[in-house]
Amino acid sequence: MSDQEIIGHWKKGAREAMDAARVLCEKGFYESALFHCHLAIEKTLKALYMEQRGEDHPYTHDLAHLATLLKHRLETDDVEALQELSEFVVDARYSDPYWAAEQATADNARKWIETTNHLLASLHGDAS
Repeated sequence: MSDQEIIGHWKKGAREAMDAARVLCEKGFYESALFHCHLAIEKTLKALYMEQRGEDHPYTHDLAHLATLLKHRLETDDVEALQELSEFVVDARYSDPYWAAEQATADNARKWIETTNHLLASLHGDAS
């Protein structure tokens, strides 16, 4: 596969992950919705990294770290959101019951879907 095909694959996967997050939230699968928010951002960051650097992306799930490697600088609040969202990759995926009781709620899932949409817009340079 060419780099452009790989980048296209990451971008498509990011859109699909965001669509999945919305559907999962609507169906009441809040842990999975939160995990897919993380996935949408991770795939976007990796696609942007490859576009900007012309090399393979780092193999990490740390969203804030990935964001620091990009040319576009995020606001402090956005970096903090990425740090919090990075925690979801393990907690949501492996269903930590204490985390789920506190975080995997309808209100929190909706909040993170909105936050993820904001972060995606910011990463693409069209946040308002």
